[in-house]
Amino acid sequence: MSRQPISEELHSKLIELKKTGMTNEAVAVQLGLGNSTVARYWRLSGLDGKDELLANISELASKGMYASEIADVLGISEHRVSYYKRKLGFKGSLAFDTHRRKSEEQHKEDVRNREIEEWVHRLDEFIDTVNTYAGDDWEYDSGFVSTYHPVILRCKHCGNTQEFNADNIRQWKKRSATVHVACDVCTAIKEAQDDYARDSTFVHQCPVCNRWIDSANLYCSRECAYRAQLFRLNDSRKENFQSKLVKCRNCGKEFWTQFKKSKVFCSDECRKRYARHNKRVQKRMRKWRMLDAMVDDDITLEKLIERDGGICQICGRPVDINDYRYDDGNFICGHDYPSIDHVFPLSKGGKHSWDNVQLAHCYCNTLKNDNI
Repeated sequence: MSRQPISEELHSKLIELKKTGMTNEAVAVQLGLGNSTVARYWRLSGLDGKDELLANISELASKGMYASEIADVLGISEHRVSYYKRKLGFKGSLAFDTHRRKSEEQHKEDVRNREIEEWVHRLDEFIDTVNTYAGDDWEYDSGFVSTYHPVILRCKHCGNTQEFNADNIRQWKKRSATVHVACDVCTAIKEAQDDYARDSTFVHQCPVCNRWIDSANLYCSRECAYRAQLFRLNDSRKENFQSKLVKCRNCGKEFWTQFKKSKVFCSDECRKRYARHNKRVQKRMRKWRMLDAMVDDDITLEKLIERDGGICQICGRPVDINDYRYDDGNFICGHDYPSIDHVFPLSKGGKHSWDNVQLAHCYCNTLKNDNI
């Protein structure tokens, strides 16, 4: 399909609108044409500015400017500038631009190489710092990026790798002294060895009975500790110390005192039983006083036997003061053993007086209970 040539009237209108500086879009709207049509009419009329553009490119290229610089000045693409330069006869301009780009890449490569050289130099200085101030324990392994990133050091004793802050290692140089930083694995091994050595010191021989024990205590038992306490007495105290044969206040068993002359019980069990019995007696005495009962503290079993002639006032048979026995330190009385019987029981308001007590067998007293 052939295109119609531009008319003189349309040509004149395009020249007028071009002088006003209107864009293709504005001209197309005003004339009622499409953008491509307006652009074609301007090319046919020589009003598209191509001649002026070629003149500007020729002038700038003659001054030795690169295609990229011309493109920045004129506001067009670099490829378009290179195309027009070849059209204008500037041979080798694109190759020259390519050479320039290669030069820029070479410059970037040179900068990268210098950065690598500087990094290698810093790495050498870092390794020298480690070898100088911690060379007896550590050596560099890997991970160095800069002095503000973590690095990996290897322990020379156990081969363990451990992470350190490179900036902390850089501070070693400021101290100007050898730094001893313990490895975690070496520290754990040393603690385990110390624990084993400490545990092995617990195994020893008791200095009293010579028995081997595994304990932090010096003696194997309280008896050995007590014997050792006796052994530690000085000579003068040993001479003054004399054992004494005494009678237990609770069970009546005779025993020799040891270390304490004032001991009155043969064992701790007798001491506790006597305390419980005394507590019950005191409780009963308080109860009698609360009931306003008269208590005669002069009444004893021996005096009552003497008063009643050793005859039980319940059954009329004589009592036997020796009718008792001991079983594991416990006092056990027989049926004929004497006891104090209250004629009118204390639980019913009777008094603990000579007028209200009589001699009776333990068995008879038990059968009587609290009867009158």
